[in-house]
Amino acid sequence: MKLTRVGKLGLNSPARALIQRHAVAAILERLGGRVEGGTVLELGCGRGVGMEIILDRFRAARVDAIDIDPDMITLARRRLARRPQAHVSLGDATAIDAPDESFDAVFDFGAIHQMPNWPAALVEVRRVLRPGARFFFEEVASRLHRSTFRFTVEGWPAPGARPFSRSGFLAELHMHGLRRLRLGDPRLLYLLAAVSSGLVGDTVGVAERTATDR
Repeated sequence: MKLTRVGKLGLNSPARALIQRHAVAAILERLGGRVEGGTVLELGCGRGVGMEIILDRFRAARVDAIDIDPDMITLARRRLARRPQAHVSLGDATAIDAPDESFDAVFDFGAIHQMPNWPAALVEVRRVLRPGARFFFEEVASRLHRSTFRFTVEGWPAPGARPFSRSGFLAELHMHGLRRLRLGDPRLLYLLAAVSSGLVGDTVGVAERTATDR
């Protein structure tokens, strides 16, 4: 789903970029390490800050990124114009335009939890990851912070949307072969989310695609 004007202001704010670079990225690196020399996909790239983090901090060789909002694609392309390793395109995380087992990692800085059919995105994440590859995620799961989505996400809540919760999300990861889960400290994340007025996800972690089927 697309963000409202208020949602875009929050996503594109310097405060969000600062927290994403120095808090969320640090937690993800500690949990999952880097992806040096790897080919990476980012879901919901926004204006491209996450792509910079993946290239600079996680040392990926190439980052492909998708977003459902043409405005965000324009901003990301402008931001990454001098980065030949960065490739941005319009796309839907529930139907990723990429072959099976294409990526060494998938990053999601707060996109999947906004999708009405978010389990379908996890099916796609597993499909495009190579066996043993990692899924780095930051999600908003608490009811308190999700209650603000009616101001930040267009058409929220979507009719027929699957309810999203921390336990439900983690169960779906396991169901779809995204296991060996490592999670950030929930107390620290809840505190960061509260202090930042929801600019940080309260569920941050890394899962690994298993080599075998479900």
